[in-house]
Amino acid sequence: MFGPDEPVRASADGASAGEHGPVLYWFLLNCEDSATSCYEGMPYQAPNPQKATGDHRSIFLLFRQQANKVPPMDKISEYMNAPRDHWPLKSFVSSLEASLEPVAVTWFYGSYEGPQDAIEGGG
Repeated sequence: MFGPDEPVRASADGASAGEHGPVLYWFLLNCEDSATSCYEGMPYQAPNPQKATGDHRSIFLLFRQQANKVPPMDKISEYMNAPRDHWPLKSFVSSLEASLEPVAVTWFYGSYEGPQDAIEGGG
C-alpha cells in the first residue's frame, strides 16, 4: 500500500507524485489467503493527510509470484529496507517483473477534513 500524494498532490490529474511520494504505508510478502497470513516486510503506517492538503490517494497493489520464478530475496530486501518516503515503486516493478506480475489494484481517497459531504454540511 502506498500513497503518491504526500504531503500534497503535485497536480490535479495525479500524473506526478507529491514532494515526498510515493510513500510506502505497508509491504506484505508470501501471503496465502489474507493479510494475516503474510510476512510483514514493512509494518503498516496509516496515511495521515494534513489539514488543507486536499484528497490523498492510498493505493493497494497486489502482485502474484509467477510459476516457478522465485523473486531474489536480496532484491526484495533492498525494497523492504528503503526509506518510506520516495519509495522506488517504478524500480521495484521493473526489477522484479521476471518473477512478479501485478494482478489487482484498488485505491481510496482520504483527507484531513473527512468525507466531502461532511465538509459541505451535507449528509
